[in-house]
Amino acid sequence: MAIVSISRLQQRRGLFADLPASLNEAEFGWCLDTRQLFIGNGNTYTGNSQILTQWSPNDQIITHTYQGYTGISAQGTVPRELGSILDDSLNVKDYGAVGDGIADDTAAIQQAIADQWARIAANPVSNLSSRNVINFPAGTYLVTQTIDIYPYIILSGEGRGHTSIKLAAGATAPIFRTADSLGQTGTNIGLNGAVLPTGITWRYMNIDASLSTVNQAVLLQRCSYINFQYVSIIGSWSSPNDPAFNSGGILIESLGNAFATSDITVIDSTFSNCSYALSTSDAIQRIAMQTSQIRNCYVGLQLLGTTSGPSYVNVTQNLFNNIDSYGIQVDTYNRGVTSVGNSFKNVGTVAVVPAIYWTPGSQACSSVGDVFDQNNRTYRIYNGQPNVNMVLDAQQTEIVQNVPTPMSVTLLPNQTSVSTGITYSLSGISTFTLQIPYTVTMDTYRRGGTLYVVSDGATAELVDQSVSLNNAVSITFGVTVVSGTLEILYTSTGSASGILKYITTEWKF
Repeated sequence: MAIVSISRLQQRRGLFADLPASLNEAEFGWCLDTRQLFIGNGNTYTGNSQILTQWSPNDQIITHTYQGYTGISAQGTVPRELGSILDDSLNVKDYGAVGDGIADDTAAIQQAIADQWARIAANPVSNLSSRNVINFPAGTYLVTQTIDIYPYIILSGEGRGHTSIKLAAGATAPIFRTADSLGQTGTNIGLNGAVLPTGITWRYMNIDASLSTVNQAVLLQRCSYINFQYVSIIGSWSSPNDPAFNSGGILIESLGNAFATSDITVIDSTFSNCSYALSTSDAIQRIAMQTSQIRNCYVGLQLLGTTSGPSYVNVTQNLFNNIDSYGIQVDTYNRGVTSVGNSFKNVGTVAVVPAIYWTPGSQACSSVGDVFDQNNRTYRIYNGQPNVNMVLDAQQTEIVQNVPTPMSVTLLPNQTSVSTGITYSLSGISTFTLQIPYTVTMDTYRRGGTLYVVSDGATAELVDQSVSLNNAVSITFGVTVVSGTLEILYTSTGSASGILKYITTEWKF
């Protein structure tokens, strides 16, 4: 590095590789190739100090030590390079996103997500500490294509109404869909040893699909531990339009049984103008919606799939307001859809359907403390399986329409103390009480009543309270206990077979 003297100030200039390890005290060294400037420290400190310029790697030179609060000395703090501190937070604008509602921010958002996953994947042992939240400053981020969300990604805005991810006009929803670690989507998720979508969070933002004519705003496939916190999802539906041609909120799909989909949580969020706020027809386990608002939608929660539908769904302390059709539609036979402390206002009145619907095949569904307005007083809960579903509510006497599915057996004429085929196990039971409302049709004979049965596990007594339409035949019922099994018997006269239809309610202790 050549030496140049100007008056008493001496400087060197040349290539960075030729810069001496220790310049003379106050001597400058200018690197022509890297455009960096150094000054010598002299014998006291040795080495060189870099003088910051626009070309300097500033974030690798400046260090900062956390000072603590005013008047309190922080203990145990260590200095960190500015670059390390800045890298603790990732801003989508670092990738060129504009957020003005005009520029297309699709590529910038997708690249930020892909780079964040690359950082996680590069540190598999410490992936918890290697994650960054991807921050979206206030603004409207226009997207023209679906954004794929990789595992462990957290997208965070500055609040509903401040940060909005909006689908452009003419683009097709979903705005977001889950992808695995290899970027595979749909039925390819999880193939080739990829990490399944998991640990994903959206928070403090709008997800706006109001300009889309089809599909849901968010598509969750083969994923687990998904969270929505303080999110507003906006669809394009409005009454009385056809929901099939308007966008909705969240659609959850397992795409077969190869991979489990579970643990979807929605907290303090809003759904507006959605054809279906949240819907699934797959065997999803553990869906929770809490303290959220579903308003101006066609259907609130749609849980379909009969034998392959969702189970263990908890809907707690939400507001359903201005829903044309069902607030909670349960058409799955899988267990455990629970509605607790929800408010239903103007729900189902347009389609003339109940606010809560439990199909006749539903299992272990509950309504506890739900509150309904004065509209549509005909019924607010349709309970298709009252012997296995429960309603516990202050308004209970006016809100439930129980529609049980009766069972039936054939009764033959001229029988004496033969089995109806109605049996109950008394194994481990010390007190057993049974109530059986029934009807009998045998030729022109009609009879309706209720059988009351009490057993101590070894013996049993039966009382029949009934009314007959005529005396064309005679039917009497009895009970016996044999080898721990309680069995209902019947004796009959007449010349034609009949049908016994019945519903049972049991208490076992």
